[in-house]
Amino acid sequence: MWLERHGIDFTVVGIALGVVLLGALVRPWGQVYPRWVPFLRGRRVPRWIPLTPGWIAGLSLAVYGCMGMSVILTGGLATAHTAGLAPGVFVIGFINFTSIGVSLSICSLSYQRRTRTQTPHPIHP
Repeated sequence: MWLERHGIDFTVVGIALGVVLLGALVRPWGQVYPRWVPFLRGRRVPRWIPLTPGWIAGLSLAVYGCMGMSVILTGGLATAHTAGLAPGVFVIGFINFTSIGVSLSICSLSYQRRTRTQTPHPIHP
């Protein structure tokens, strides 16, 4: 409610957090705390901190966006349920949900692969 009173939509805050999460998954500061973080600077970021929200948000947003687009494509978006908005608004919205969900999932997979522990392979004669 505080955000709405100040003209900020909660979805904008969610997208901003998603963009920061995308940055953490692809930039070095997502693996090692930067120097401006008190008490943690230089320490490794535990893998689960960016991976948990990355996978949860990525998969759920991608599925939500695809489901919304399938409703639109099958003609399920009736003008009675659009609250006076043009159907194009919903198309753009669901494309955005799908794209950030897919992006978070791909970046989570990349982060997961880059940060896994390397086990030495046994040498076979």
